Parts: sequence; structure tokens; C-alpha cells
Amino acid sequence: MQKFVHEQNLTHYLMLLETESDPPRREILRRLLVEEEDQYGSLLERLDRAERAIARGEARLTEQRDRIGRLDGDGHDTGLAATILANMGDSLDLMIHYRQNLLDQTGEVDL
Repeated sequence: MQKFVHEQNLTHYLMLLETESDPPRREILRRLLVEEEDQYGSLLERLDRAERAIARGEARLTEQRDRIGRLDGDGHDTGLAATILANMGDSLDLMIHYRQNLLDQTGEVDL
């Protein structure tokens, strides 16, 4: 049960980071995300979760870029969608940095 709650917390924090635009709140969410991740699992389990989060994040970025392209092509305002895209990119960067910290702990080299 605890693993389920942990996974849901991680997903929740990542989703909130995608839509939150207030910098202090984003920093709190970043900290909560990393703290939640650091509390559970072995180093290799955390690395695996980070890899999966990065893959999902990259796919979501591609989807969002495609949405923006369609909206723009149809003459719609893409301001909010672009803000969400930027937030998604920040979240992905955070997970990439977190993964690198984990790799550094294992003695492996950059991906």
C-alpha cells in the first residue's frame, strides 16, 4: 500500500509542476518531489523510476508540442499551452538532474 501512495505522490507532484506558474510554489513542489523520491526504495529502484519518469516526460513534451502546432495552425492562442510546455520542460530537466545525481552515486558515467 505504501508503494502505491508513494507512486501516486510522485505522479501528483509532477502533474502539479506542469501547471503551476508561481515560482515559489514551483520550488516547493520540486523539493517535495525530490524528498518523496529519496524516501523510498534502493538507489537502483529510484534510478529506474527516474528513467521511467524521463521517458514519460519526453513523450508528454512531444505531445504538447504537437498540440501547440495544431492550435497555432488553426489560429488559436497558444500562450497557456506554451506556458505548460515550459513547465513540462522544467520538470523534465529536474528529473534528468535527479537521475544524474543518482548515477553519480552509483559511479556510472553520464548517459
